[in-house]
Amino acid sequence: TVVKAQLTSIIQEKLPFSDPISIVNSALALAVASDFISDIETLLEQLTQLERPAMRLETFEGIKGCTVINDTYNLDPDALQYALEYLL
Repeated sequence: TVVKAQLTSIIQEKLPFSDPISIVNSALALAVASDFISDIETLLEQLTQLERPAMRLETFEGIKGCTVINDTYNLDPDALQYALEYLL
């Protein structure tokens, strides 16, 4: 819908990371928070303060030009698939 597209666009502008799972999770959190906090601008500003959890989509330069992806935050095979799709 138009509202969903607009919300996604706003979240992508504010969120300090851009993987699809984080965007969806942020949209859900924002929707729930808006039931308790009426100032949507404050909620959106808080998105800019978020930090990625440790061991979630961390990338490091490996040997011989390889990229090491540390996504051990979640050992779910689906999460690994999403991480690889995002990084590729």
